[in-house]
Amino acid sequence: MPPQQNAPKWLPTGHTCLYFPRGDTRRSGRAAIVTRGDKTGLLELTVFIPNGRSLEVIGGVRHKDDPWLKKRPEHALRNGVWDFLEPPDMSLVSKPPAMSSDEANAKLLELHKQFGDNKSREIADEMTRITGEAWNYQRVNATLRSLLRPQPED
Repeated sequence: MPPQQNAPKWLPTGHTCLYFPRGDTRRSGRAAIVTRGDKTGLLELTVFIPNGRSLEVIGGVRHKDDPWLKKRPEHALRNGVWDFLEPPDMSLVSKPPAMSSDEANAKLLELHKQFGDNKSREIADEMTRITGEAWNYQRVNATLRSLLRPQPED
């Protein structure tokens, strides 16, 4: 979430942002990670170069709306500027519909029958894809043990 209007804009170390070489925000920004920053608004960024084979460390980068840059546009030309990432449009993310635990258990048993006993990892990958929940081989094995265990008679 961007900081208040009056305060210099900054991000803590490890956060991602967009970097604009030469301060040109009309072009696509480059992915960057903050490697150092302070609350004065200066960031050091590790920028991913478009060819995908190298990184570049650039220091002294200010936010694109920093009023300090209005008096010193040459700084933006030399060091570039950064901006916050836009939140992703979650409507574009395809997520499987929620599945009841009974439906998930039935699907797990079906996959177990299809893949066999020694394929827990493959079953986990398939269950993750189908249900949209995180499955690993331990969860598969534990759930199968509970489903396949003989039930005591009342």
